[in-house]
Amino acid sequence: MTQNPDMEAGDDRAPNDFSKHPSDDQRSRGGDSASGGAEIVRTLRSMPTLWLPFLVAGCVLTVIGRFRIRDPLPVEPPVSGSTLQIVYTVYPTGTTATSRSLDALINLPLDVLLYAVGLELLAIGAIATAGGFTMVRASDRMVSRRRFLVYTGGISVVYLITHLGTAIDLDVSVNSLLVALGAFAVLAFVAVRLFLLPVAVLFAEPLRSAPVESWRRSRGHGVPLFALIVGIGLTSGWLVAIPYVGVVLSVMTVGTVHAVALTTLYELYS
Repeated sequence: MTQNPDMEAGDDRAPNDFSKHPSDDQRSRGGDSASGGAEIVRTLRSMPTLWLPFLVAGCVLTVIGRFRIRDPLPVEPPVSGSTLQIVYTVYPTGTTATSRSLDALINLPLDVLLYAVGLELLAIGAIATAGGFTMVRASDRMVSRRRFLVYTGGISVVYLITHLGTAIDLDVSVNSLLVALGAFAVLAFVAVRLFLLPVAVLFAEPLRSAPVESWRRSRGHGVPLFALIVGIGLTSGWLVAIPYVGVVLSVMTVGTVHAVALTTLYELYS
């Protein structure tokens, strides 16, 4: 009698290479977390070329930042180095010193509009290519062109939403600490459950099951995933504040670690 390799992760009878006590669910979860961290480090050390895609993307985004500063279009304020900030995005990326709201693209002459849109498309393309290539390379899987286009499209949607500016008022005034803590808890819960969504978009079969796969595989791993999200967010905001090379360091370090973590944990939490 053979066991189903696709058995739910919550089933104590499921084979687990990282746990010596499959009947003890709590111990198995702890083993998964510890083994996941060790596997992420091992992959990064054994495959140094994984750092190259986001290194190139960081250089591209640095050049784009220089163009944004020099052109007459307004840019959004950079991340402040004097405050502690968690800068986290659901897909592998880093933090840039400059960004541009969609408000800046309104009522522009055609040539200026094409220039501005071209810069933003180049930024999206650099991050999407680096993230997709790194996750595929770390997993040794084959991914169709359609999946990569879906992944790039998802990044574009998230990018547009986060750069809406005043086109849609997303500001929420919270006057109660209790409400603020509740909102933070909900956002943290959703962030944890959707943490594996980018890699699921590339690997899940069928494609429509990607959100379900992310939700299912992250169940029972909330604490380590939340710690990873906070670590990624803090590191991203801290590195970008370094003069001259901050964007390159932020994108290369955070983007690569995030992408490898997604691939490693997606396999481990199956």
